[in-house]
Amino acid sequence: MLWSRFGTPFTSIFNPGSIQNLGKIVEELRSAKPLLITDEGIEKAGIADKVLSQLEGIPVFSAIEPNPRHSTVDRAGELAREQNSDLIILAARPS
Repeated sequence: MLWSRFGTPFTSIFNPGSIQNLGKIVEELRSAKPLLITDEGIEKAGIADKVLSQLEGIPVFSAIEPNPRHSTVDRAGELAREQNSDLIILAARPS
């Protein structure tokens, strides 16, 4: 299957079925310490659980609000540094 990729200093992968293939994608990217960043709505919709079923035990930052404040982004970055995350998985609604 082909994946749509948009690259700058980061890579975005988005396609129907991306969540179901997340384990393979993370493996392909050679990530050992992914971090999930999400929001309350995505959690309530069960989407975060679908991600976590593919990657059990990964840390989660779920305090993202619409139009996140810089302090929220700083807290997420702090968690990523504390966990030595080598991959950020973002599952959030656009602001």
